[in-house]
Amino acid sequence: MVTVELTDAEIELCERVAEARMASSAEDGLNHACLMDRIFTEREQHEFGGAAGELAVAKWFGVRGYEPSVQYVKGAPDVEPDIEVRSTGWMKGQLVVRPRDHGDRRYVLAITSLAKSYGQVRLTGWMWGHEARRDEFLQTYYNRPEHWVPRDALNPMHTMQRESNGTV
Repeated sequence: MVTVELTDAEIELCERVAEARMASSAEDGLNHACLMDRIFTEREQHEFGGAAGELAVAKWFGVRGYEPSVQYVKGAPDVEPDIEVRSTGWMKGQLVVRPRDHGDRRYVLAITSLAKSYGQVRLTGWMWGHEARRDEFLQTYYNRPEHWVPRDALNPMHTMQRESNGTV
């Protein structure tokens, strides 16, 4: 597990991105990212955690000038060239890979429960999307089958290498 420290300015950036994501979703009539109903504070926490997780992964890899996107861009990864970040506020959270997710992308689990208060994001591990699609990980919540990968099945962060051209 790797702990990434976010600065006060980075925390503020994540707060602004979370607010903008919620406003964008509201304009489109969406309760973004999930079929379950969430109250405002839950949505705010989830959006902040998502932005903080994405920023922490980019920061850990040394991606300069990275800002989490406000709008979902179809086909674009969270962090170029092929990284998807799954964030959770649960200290014992698992990596979730959905049936429509790209099998050829790397998925990172970010624990963001300490991000807002202490500026800490824990990157617990990663796995290729196609590797996560094991029957043993398949679970159904809210009538949606998804692959829930336990943390002990994830690859350590130090095994996720940069490409030879300097990108992640």
